[in-house]
Amino acid sequence: MPRPSNSTSTPRPPSPTPSTSQQQPLKITLLGPASSGKTALRYRYIRGEFQKSYRATIGCDFLTRTLQLPQSESGENQLEEVETQVWDTAGNIVLLFYSLVLKGERS
Repeated sequence: MPRPSNSTSTPRPPSPTPSTSQQQPLKITLLGPASSGKTALRYRYIRGEFQKSYRATIGCDFLTRTLQLPQSESGENQLEEVETQVWDTAGNIVLLFYSLVLKGERS
């Protein structure tokens, strides 16, 4: 049985849901051979346009974009911010990845 309180303060609201800064970003990795359009696809998704020319990606690189999506758990029309990271890999990394995966499967 709850104890009566002598204070006249209002009850505390429930803790808020974690903010977007505490959520993990959605990471998307583009894999494919060299000069297959991975960088162009990433740039189009993030910036909404294509560039006239591109430089070859060395290693890997990423860009971020924040999306506002409807909250699935809420019946209200509230939006939730979701950060996406689109990773662009150099074509030769795909060959390294495949060789490591295939080598690991054979052991």
